[in-house]
Amino acid sequence: MATGGPPLIALSLLLVDISEAFGVPVGILGQINTASSFLGIFMAIIMGVLTVRYSHKKLLTTGLVLTTVGIIGTSLSTSFSTIIVLYSLTGIGFSMTLPMITTLIGEYYPAEGRTKVMGRIISVRSLASILAPI
Repeated sequence: MATGGPPLIALSLLLVDISEAFGVPVGILGQINTASSFLGIFMAIIMGVLTVRYSHKKLLTTGLVLTTVGIIGTSLSTSFSTIIVLYSLTGIGFSMTLPMITTLIGEYYPAEGRTKVMGRIISVRSLASILAPI
């Protein structure tokens, strides 16, 4: 369950069109995923501290809000600098959301049911990655 998912697939499919719209070379525009992943790494490290201090549900909600703001903001961006900042929020949001999903599954499901739930989540995420760009 690495970062990326549907936003990364949509970005890769639309990279040339977006680079033309912003007047930025494709190679430079492709770095927005690098920036997002880089910030996601730092957030993943910070999550170790945050999960001890804050509610798992609040961290999940915060991650979902950041991901949503990042996706909507990226689609409404009018400049290259704003698209970098807003797309980076998706990396931060994924880094908060994915660990909290697995943590909450561990809290709320019995041991024998966890694998089934995790399998469903991964399957739906994979399906969303396929269907989102359509």
